[in-house]
Amino acid sequence: MRNEINHREPRQVDEQDGVMHPYPLVSSSTGWHSTNKNHRKSDIEELGEGTCLYFKFLKYFMALFLIAAIISVPATIMYL
Repeated sequence: MRNEINHREPRQVDEQDGVMHPYPLVSSSTGWHSTNKNHRKSDIEELGEGTCLYFKFLKYFMALFLIAAIISVPATIMYL
């Protein structure tokens, strides 16, 4: 069962002891859409280009909607 889970779920191999660990949800870096190569670097690149681009897309739109929500706060307060 453990072998099946290690092959089906995204895991990374620890360099020190060679044991497979799941990717952390919060602390993994997905990179940004950028022209700078250092900003495009991602921890999940070995999962494939589509997965990497999907998470970069999610991060970009979360930032965009956060900025839009902050900009709309004064108008919302004024019309309440």
